[in-house]
Amino acid sequence: MQVYKAFLKVARKKSRALLIYVVVFLAISVAYSLSDVSDGIFTDSQLKVCIFDDDDTEESRALTDFVYSRHIRTEVGRDHDSVTDALYYGAISGTDCVFVINKGYSEALAAGKTDDLFTFYTMHGSYQETMLETQLGEYIRSLTAYTAAGEELSEAIAHTEKAVSERTEVSIVSKDTGDPEYSQVFSVYFLYMAYILLAVMMNTLCPVLITMNRREIRYRTNCSSIRPLSGSLQIFAGSLTLVAAIWLVFMIAGAFMNGGIYHGKAWTAVLNSFVFALVSASIALFASCFSLNPNMLNLATQIISLGLSFLSGVFVEQSLLGDGVLSVARLFPAYWYVRANNMLSGLDGAVYDGTEIARCIMIELFYAVAMFVLTILIRRIRYSEASLTTGGNKEPVPQN
Repeated sequence: MQVYKAFLKVARKKSRALLIYVVVFLAISVAYSLSDVSDGIFTDSQLKVCIFDDDDTEESRALTDFVYSRHIRTEVGRDHDSVTDALYYGAISGTDCVFVINKGYSEALAAGKTDDLFTFYTMHGSYQETMLETQLGEYIRSLTAYTAAGEELSEAIAHTEKAVSERTEVSIVSKDTGDPEYSQVFSVYFLYMAYILLAVMMNTLCPVLITMNRREIRYRTNCSSIRPLSGSLQIFAGSLTLVAAIWLVFMIAGAFMNGGIYHGKAWTAVLNSFVFALVSASIALFASCFSLNPNMLNLATQIISLGLSFLSGVFVEQSLLGDGVLSVARLFPAYWYVRANNMLSGLDGAVYDGTEIARCIMIELFYAVAMFVLTILIRRIRYSEASLTTGGNKEPVPQN
């Protein structure tokens, strides 16, 4: 077991960097799971608005009061530079939108005209103007409806303010079934584990494996009595030890988030995550065969972890992905991990199906085995011979 011991020795030397990656990604996974669960209550957005009333009539002042009742009032200078600066530096100055109630506003309303009542100043491409225009349009439509019914303008304004001020309490229906065995927070934690495990295994395993694959170490191993297959299996055993330790850290953290030891369906989620940890390790083993430099390794990690996560339904629900995207996603193990997790928790409208969950886990396991076998073949092809140069040009021995 010399290769196995050497692997663990290299891992210990890199333990500080490995620990940093584990702690950082553990914090990310906890933050993801907590931020993804809300209280299900809808809250209306408020803009920081400045109004210039060029009409200065009872009707325009009523509109100003209506806008400020829904949004936050700000003060901006009337000159062009002050307005553009306030909008450009909105995060600092606290102004999202500036609009002008054009002169003749009250007369236009009395005549039943609704065009060119306002002038808006917003950053190009922002949603603030659209949001404010929608609310003002609601106000104007309600006002013209009352005046068309024969009411005086002052009465129409009063009725409009009452109508548009009525708020409807909106609650977002949660898909959480309240299952004590597998709560929503816990299921979201395991959902993001698909990204976390890929990123952690690539960032922790690959540096150790690349060190073990260095030419001088590889040649020394090949020249020893250790058979190539035995050396590869010992490296796999070392990788499995490191993977199990990292995975166990995340499972202990998950137990704290779950409020205690796992029960029922939670154990299936634990099994699913362990199988996917093996998949992630097999991908890291495969990538390490190509002796990537740190920059290329970081690039490969980002492409693989983020790409598979977006494609397979970690960051975007699978129900929102198109049929073509899902057809491609089914070719990757992350899709089956997410699918199994969704059926366990009811996320994304999935229905629990024990047989289908077992099928998903078996597909993931097949990917792990296939990647391990492929890695063994590549290692045998690339590293089977030491390729040591024992000969060379020798100078002839001078004759006396």
